Amino acid sequence: MRRPVLCNLLLASGLLAFTQLMTPTEAAAEARLALVIGQSAYRTVPELPNAANDAKGMTELLGNAGFTVTTAANLGQNEMRAAISDFAGKVSASGADTVALVFYAGHGLQIDGENYLVPVDLDPKREADIPLQGVRLNDLLNTLGALPTRARIFMLDACRNNPFPALSAPAMGLRSSTPRPARPARSSPIRPRRARKPRMATASTAPTPRPRWPSLSSRTCRSRKCSSASASRWRNRPTDGRSPGKAPR
Repeated sequence: MRRPVLCNLLLASGLLAFTQLMTPTEAAAEARLALVIGQSAYRTVPELPNAANDAKGMTELLGNAGFTVTTAANLGQNEMRAAISDFAGKVSASGADTVALVFYAGHGLQIDGENYLVPVDLDPKREADIPLQGVRLNDLLNTLGALPTRARIFMLDACRNNPFPALSAPAMGLRSSTPRPARPARSSPIRPRRARKPRMATASTAPTPRPRWPSLSSRTCRSRKCSSASASRWRNRPTDGRSPGKAPR
């Protein structure tokens, strides 16, 4: 249900622009202002220790790059809006040749395509409470976008957990950007049959028919019908070459 709002795109573009700003070219001619927000100590959901650590590390990094950094940690809704308004005032007073950078670490939510930064005091009982208690990302973008600046950089590092699982009903518009893990393929109990090659009968593989010898005791022979008496005479035929049943001359 929470969504790292435009995290990949904005973070990548912010890092690209930040690496260019790290070079000392024209550093004295431009003003560099940064707002670092680290939301760690949430009151109704588990804390995010990494958000505080990331904000601290980014503050040191931006300070070494020549930025005047304003750090704000664990802000409620009114405090976050006030911090954004104060930072916009500093950017406006600094002039048009100003590089403004905003770094946010904490929870992020999206409802019906609208992205929200999550204050530490957000405690929604229903989906409709989040727009009332959260801070719209577009408010931050529009506030700084209306100011004449040399460059504007937004770096959003939203966490990838689900802070409000009770509001993640399928019918609601509250969505999470965390992709669902792919289900492992289930092993099918039926194994596919291997294609059998057609077997051609050859001289070596063709079966040899077994000869069937006529039974002399049966009533039916292969070539003719014979009686039991003739079969008996055939078995008891004389061995001197004479035909059976004929007296010797």
